Amino acid sequence: MPVRTILVTLLIMLGFAPVSVAQTAEELFLEGKAADESGIPEDAIAPYEQACEMDHGQACNELGFAYFQAEGVETDLSKALIYFEKACDLNDAMACGNLGVWWDKGMTGVEDMEKAQAYHRKACDLDFDTSCYDLGVALLDESDAPANTADAMTLFQKACDLGFPGGCYNLAVMYRDGVGDATDMSRARSLFTMGCETGDDEKSCLNLGIMELVGNGGEEDFERAQSHFNMACARNLGAACRMMGDMYYDGSGMKKDYEQARHLYGKACITGDVQGCYHQAEMLARGRGGEESEEDALNLYIDACYAGLAEACHEAGEAYRRGRGAEKDRELQAEYRDMACQLNTEYRYCEDD
Repeated sequence: MPVRTILVTLLIMLGFAPVSVAQTAEELFLEGKAADESGIPEDAIAPYEQACEMDHGQACNELGFAYFQAEGVETDLSKALIYFEKACDLNDAMACGNLGVWWDKGMTGVEDMEKAQAYHRKACDLDFDTSCYDLGVALLDESDAPANTADAMTLFQKACDLGFPGGCYNLAVMYRDGVGDATDMSRARSLFTMGCETGDDEKSCLNLGIMELVGNGGEEDFERAQSHFNMACARNLGAACRMMGDMYYDGSGMKKDYEQARHLYGKACITGDVQGCYHQAEMLARGRGGEESEEDALNLYIDACYAGLAEACHEAGEAYRRGRGAEKDRELQAEYRDMACQLNTEYRYCEDD
């Protein structure tokens, strides 16, 4: 029998068991994560607790989530807060960000914007991109003072650099609109490009497409504009579908295609774009890109009118005046005309009032 086996046997006979090597905090954390990812959150709690006691920040943060979201344990907001605070003290960036949201939203019934901003700033300093963005938004909501604007731009830039597309988008809008006297169309176009092509942000794609279409911040580029509108439309951003519909309708950089324009206006309308509904109604009323349907056109005009579009109210009134899509009705015509004028007192059809 090998000497090692003999020694182990003798130790067991004498009442000694082999000593097991203690798990490290990281090993305990990974054990908890494995249980979480396997859909057994209750088995994650003990290793997370042990790791947190050993000052593992991520483990403490996971415990905060567990008690906040009732994953493997019952909801306990006081415990969640304790664990988030410990994790943040241990420089866990996500935990600091969670505390920023906690005090911003008043999770325990008390809002504290000063605490929220302090935690978001610490999280941002620890390179948590979402907190950089959230703090920038909070500063702009708080005041448009030059100091806040400059700080917000710095925070959005950092969020963008860390890969958060909302930071790229907000900074691009500020440069485009000259917020803080910093108009820079070229920089805006570059940031929209980052948000769209690297951050997969549909709003950035839409605004990039608009700049490319009209030549802001660079040359006109109909082909790229169409591509970026298409990217945003594919993510169900109605305004992008409508803009692409406009390109097909007007023949901007391509052959006119009323059928495709009508399809895109319909998609825009389905996603909630009121102007898209209005344009689709126009095509239905005129029979462009497909069969004429005055009744469907009227229904879309009415929907767009109640969504706040003055032109749609006017067209609905005109349909009732002329008996298009419904029987003639002077009372309804007047009602929709009045709605148009209430929505827009400068609307051209209200000049006689």
